[in-house]
Amino acid sequence: MKTYNLGKIEVLRNPRNELKRLVPSSYHEENNSGFIKVYGYYKDNISEALDNLGFRLPSVQECIYLYSFFKEVNAFEYRRFWVDTDKGVQVLLFDEFRIGIWSNPPDSLKYILFAVKDSIPS
Repeated sequence: MKTYNLGKIEVLRNPRNELKRLVPSSYHEENNSGFIKVYGYYKDNISEALDNLGFRLPSVQECIYLYSFFKEVNAFEYRRFWVDTDKGVQVLLFDEFRIGIWSNPPDSLKYILFAVKDSIPS
């Protein structure tokens, strides 16, 4: 299992292969991007699947960092991300003017999932 070391955050390099049961079977393409799109109806399974691999969802601050990083290096266009909050798994939304939490996101939409390890010591 390979990861990206992004400063103090370590991100699973190819979550599509590692988290196969969270990714629709129509996805067979190889991707080495550090994130995948996961439907809302997998919300209850996300934390368990990541825990089984030794990973977790990012916190809100970590997600903001990752979003900024990927946007800078990859012309990142996505705006909805799975995050771990004190209220459990939720979706973080970025728009042009603000950042907010979507506590009850629609199950039919896909949201970006980053699988991260505990912060890397400096």
